[in-house]
Amino acid sequence: MTVADMIIDGKWRWPEDWLNKYEFFRDIEVPNLKESREDRVKWLTKQNSLVQFSTNQVWKDLRPDWEKLAVQRKLMTQDRIMKWQTNGDFTCLLCQRGVDSHEHLFFQCEYAMKVWKNITDNSPILSGNIGMFDVIEKIAAMKTQNNLAVVVSKLVLAASVYFVWQERNLRNFKKEERSVETLCRIIKDNVRHKMMSISVKNTMKVSSIAERWNLRWSNNSLVAIED
Repeated sequence: MTVADMIIDGKWRWPEDWLNKYEFFRDIEVPNLKESREDRVKWLTKQNSLVQFSTNQVWKDLRPDWEKLAVQRKLMTQDRIMKWQTNGDFTCLLCQRGVDSHEHLFFQCEYAMKVWKNITDNSPILSGNIGMFDVIEKIAAMKTQNNLAVVVSKLVLAASVYFVWQERNLRNFKKEERSVETLCRIIKDNVRHKMMSISVKNTMKVSSIAERWNLRWSNNSLVAIED
């Protein structure tokens, strides 16, 4: 089906069920078509830029901000489902103890706590902080600072929240599970790769942080240490 197939006598002919579901279709302006040109699929980005359609761009615009959803307690954990569904198993899928909730998942859960402690060993600022909301307050207090330690702390928090939530969903929907060691390796690799895209000056503190992540400074950036 082409755009031309959806227009008759200069008017849209949207299927009725489409209009009932997507009322904004009624407000779309009918384009001036030229028979000599083929249809081209465009995508309007979050920045209101009209670009050539690509699945990569769509994913960038539509993917959820997991860290923000977690902070706002909007992830669909089992404790939220309990509000309208009283029957069911609402036990944490990672440790099988406690109710699956934001507070439990980040990071009171035994599984998630082991992951968090392992990851934060590489981030002195976060070491010793167990609850996600305590960590957020600590990072927020340093919002005026833009040094590597603070940036890494943010990367560690974002990656930990994302992959712990991903692990929870893998167990819930696909019945697959990964060990603490495997998830820690995935999170660390994710943080390391993002650190390698940061431009930094060579200081003793930068070198110390880089070494914790098996990186080294070279030409104003961090690179992997070869085995």
